[in-house]
Amino acid sequence: MIEQGLGLAEAAIAAGFADQSHLSRAFRTMHGMTPGMFRRGRAPEPKRFTSK
Repeated sequence: MIEQGLGLAEAAIAAGFADQSHLSRAFRTMHGMTPGMFRRGRAPEPKRFTSK
């Protein structure tokens, strides 16, 4: 639905989420990025570990 051009709020309701925030939290948990990042084709920056 997100790829089809629906707004996030509309996609959230159509997919059975309570609201856009609920969709965003679930999406980030499952995919490691927000729906907005997905739309823009951006993967999250990898976490960098520093050694002491």
